[in-house]
Amino acid sequence: MLGDNSPAQATCQGCYTYDRMINLIVALYWVVCLSEFVPHIEKLFDESVLIGNGWTTYESLRFVMYIVRVLCHLGKWIKKG
Repeated sequence: MLGDNSPAQATCQGCYTYDRMINLIVALYWVVCLSEFVPHIEKLFDESVLIGNGWTTYESLRFVMYIVRVLCHLGKWIKKG
């Protein structure tokens, strides 16, 4: 039971200290990485960086855009019917 001070309950409290320490380290690492990453988000979403501006890029994306267009038209057709 909860108020019981059995040896099993007393030793079990120490089991979680390592997990808490790892969680704290991961949280601190996440904050540091996030603060380093946020200033570069603008550059990441730039179209020329994200996709590129070469002929191959546009030719490979043409098929994807065709599929997207078909799915959009299909969705509109289903909503009407």
